Amino acid sequence: GATVILPVHGSLVHRGSGVTESSGILSTQKLVGWLRAAVADETVRSIVLDVNSPGGTVLGMTEAAAEIRAARAPKTIVAHVNALGASAAYWLASQASKIVSTRSGLVGSIGVLTAHHDVSERLERLGVKVTLIHAGRFKVEGNPFEPLSPEARAETQRHVNAVHETFLADVAAGRGVDVEKVRPTYGEGRALEAPRAL
Repeated sequence: GATVILPVHGSLVHRGSGVTESSGILSTQKLVGWLRAAVADETVRSIVLDVNSPGGTVLGMTEAAAEIRAARAPKTIVAHVNALGASAAYWLASQASKIVSTRSGLVGSIGVLTAHHDVSERLERLGVKVTLIHAGRFKVEGNPFEPLSPEARAETQRHVNAVHETFLADVAAGRGVDVEKVRPTYGEGRALEAPRAL
């Protein structure tokens, strides 16, 4: 049977209408479409995910991971990290039947990051005042025009922790191990060189 190579290159996003691979962005929607076509093709015996990505957004990753994991039943899926499979890219690669890497490859970086940019002091120096008119107590929570409140910081941390737990659970399911094996060994955000990852 044939082997299909699916490029998992560049930054990963959920939807990228009009985005092409030449832009350095790949949507999980496009990747899942390619995967489904390969799974449906009876002449295809195996699928290689050719991974070279620093990761991307959280949205769409757990759904794409589930699609890859489910596709392992009818097809052999190999993730070939050449040479970066970090963060969301590892989230997807970890769902393959097997992961291989170039000797100089980096894999892992299982973690979640968000940032809050507080530009309030700069705006004050420029004499700019921003007024946010909103409905809903939390609608403007975390806006960049004021310092992050303790309540907003706690909610942001809660969200980041919840996504990290989902990430860990998907990696554990993909590798066939318990979450508590992933968390302390390689689930705390470091990217590992291929020999160390092995």
